[in-house]
Amino acid sequence: HDKTTTTRNHLYIFIGMIGIFSGIIANESTTHMKMYLHTLYKGRKKLIVNKVLIIAIMAFVMSTAIHIIQFVQIGEVFGYMNLHAAVQSINSMRNFLPDISIRTYLTLLYIGRGFLTFLVGCGVMCVSNFCKNRINTIAVCSGIMIVFILLTGISF
Repeated sequence: HDKTTTTRNHLYIFIGMIGIFSGIIANESTTHMKMYLHTLYKGRKKLIVNKVLIIAIMAFVMSTAIHIIQFVQIGEVFGYMNLHAAVQSINSMRNFLPDISIRTYLTLLYIGRGFLTFLVGCGVMCVSNFCKNRINTIAVCSGIMIVFILLTGISF
């Protein structure tokens, strides 16, 4: 049950990142701004840095918004008073190697998921750089997502 929920959450995040960032650089090609941006004093570097910062902020917001539901569900099952207990106290995690608390495990888990969401956003930005417009970017990223789902055998 939890693996299915997590997989769906990742799918929602990926679809959201494709929708939000599909035109982040492709719109520069569509509006013929690429050459103009190369003539600016600082070139495109400052603009690219700002776009990556926007991706980082949106990745954090999206990841947090979607995974907060899972955190609430975990709190309903285990309660928030037992977060200091060892992660090995959960039956399904008895063989987990690092001796850390549930709170630390959840913190690291959500930071890792946020970082992966950021990487997906950067990947969409890179695809957007090579595509001529937003529709092509959405098509290529959706194709990548479908191939990934088929190769990994993810079921919903």
